[in-house]
Amino acid sequence: MTVALHQRVGDRVAEFVETLRAQGIKQVRFEFTDLHGVSRSKLVPIDAVEGFSRKGLNFYGGMMGLDTGSQIVPQTGLHEDMNYRDGVIMPDFETLTPIPWLDHQARVMCDYEWSPGVPIESYPRYVFKRVLTKRQRWDLM
Repeated sequence: MTVALHQRVGDRVAEFVETLRAQGIKQVRFEFTDLHGVSRSKLVPIDAVEGFSRKGLNFYGGMMGLDTGSQIVPQTGLHEDMNYRDGVIMPDFETLTPIPWLDHQARVMCDYEWSPGVPIESYPRYVFKRVLTKRQRWDLM
C-alpha cells in the first residue's frame, strides 16, 4: 500500500470514528458470519475502534472450520494444519448499522482475513464477492 493510499484510508477511519462519536455510539460490534450463518463478533469500545479499524481485530483463523456447536472439524486445512493461527477481521464501513434494541451500540460487518489484505478464501463474503464478479462477467457477454 502506498503512503498516499494509506493516508487516505487513515483519514477515512478517523472520519468514521468521529461520525460514530457524534451519533452517541459508545460501542461497535465487529461482526462476521461463519459457514453456518452464525454471527461471530467482538464488542469494541469507541476509544478502540480506530486502532482496530486500521490494523484489524484478532480472531481465531479456524472459525471457518468449526461446526454449529463450535467444535473443530478435522481435515479442513485449518486448525492444526495452520498451527491454530489467528486471523483478523477488518470492518467494512459501508455496512455500519445502529442496533435499535441496544442503546449507544452499532454493528459493522467485517471481512475475515489472515492478515490485512490477505483474505480467508472460505469466508462466505469472499465467496459471494467472487460469484458476483463472475456474474458481472457473464452479464457482459
